[in-house]
Amino acid sequence: MKIWELKSDFRDRLYCLTENGYRTYFSGQFAGEPIQKWDSNMEFDSEKRIAVDYPKFGSGIVILSERAVTVLKDLIESRGELLKLNHIRFAYYALNILNIVPGLDYKNSEITFFEDGSVWDIRKYAFELERVANESIFKIPERLSTQIFVTDTFRDCVLQHNLTGFRFIELWDSEADPAAQKMQRQRYLERLAEIERTKGPEYSFAEVTERMRKENKAAVSGKQKLQLDENDSLLIGDLLEDTLTYAWMNPIYIPPLFLDMKWHLAEKEPETREIGEDLPINF
Repeated sequence: MKIWELKSDFRDRLYCLTENGYRTYFSGQFAGEPIQKWDSNMEFDSEKRIAVDYPKFGSGIVILSERAVTVLKDLIESRGELLKLNHIRFAYYALNILNIVPGLDYKNSEITFFEDGSVWDIRKYAFELERVANESIFKIPERLSTQIFVTDTFRDCVLQHNLTGFRFIELWDSEADPAAQKMQRQRYLERLAEIERTKGPEYSFAEVTERMRKENKAAVSGKQKLQLDENDSLLIGDLLEDTLTYAWMNPIYIPPLFLDMKWHLAEKEPETREIGEDLPINF
């Protein structure tokens, strides 16, 4: 897992046409608290008049196109408040991030402090994996007004949908952090233990695939999961240690070992994006 700083690539810059609009309604706000004063009649324009999904504006402030809001909806709607901007050309929204995560790992970061103990500069970032593992976009208490952080989940969604104007700067990689690796391994083992602890009656491969069709269920055995897609084709999922999600494949044959394994029924995964066909499965 990686943490990225979210930046604009300066493809275009937004500016406020209303006199003192930025100073009145943006400065001092967008720092982890709900917006207290706002003027929906403020007018905005873009320097180059280019329709980009993430134009540059102010430090610590996210501006998103209507398309970006739609694409990123599930990742942002519970983590901040959206304010529609009165842009004279395009549909834009300001995202005020309210998701403040105290996840900075002081022990493994390189930090310079003021005399009063507050953070002045962070030269190297490290994060506490258990605090950021389920995040998408967030701020930290030490940088409420200046920096925006995102995880792979957010970045992957942006890249997958070819959203424009975004720039990502890698700050931290959990796989390069021994403490984070240990924590991730522990979470993976706990997930496997939970699967084992909550399993119901066990069936053979032939029995469980028949029950899957009749009961519209999935089947699990250890880190492997079986599920039928909308065409009634069998998908095989492999639980990934780094994300605790399943990597799915559409096999051209059933691994012989599966026929000797015991399976129990489970709920189906809501999304089964396939990663390929005839891929090797690690046992």
